[in-house]
Amino acid sequence: MMKNKDLRWFFDAYNETYFGGKLSRKDIVLSFAKLKKRTLGRTDFWGEKKSSAKPIALLVSKELKNRPIHVLITLLHEMCHLKLGPKSTCTVGRKGDRFHKEIARLFRAGAYKPLL
Repeated sequence: MMKNKDLRWFFDAYNETYFGGKLSRKDIVLSFAKLKKRTLGRTDFWGEKKSSAKPIALLVSKELKNRPIHVLITLLHEMCHLKLGPKSTCTVGRKGDRFHKEIARLFRAGAYKPLL
């Protein structure tokens, strides 16, 4: 069963390897949490304007704790939201293009190879 310390360890490893160490987890909650049904992960930002909002939490559903591969896939997904900011969306279509390009970059870099 994965714990919060495992989540932090993988965040740091993925950050260094796939994001050039540019994502900070300083001042954000990084943990497993009880999320709405069918929600695997969530990245929250705080601020009046989306352009200047600050990340405050990256959460992974506690329901995944016994499924490490699902945890890591979700973590990578949420790290993309963290990188792209509060305007990022993973919907299909033009609005989600930046997000899907970032996921494709991670695939090309080999982030998902040991997970799939």
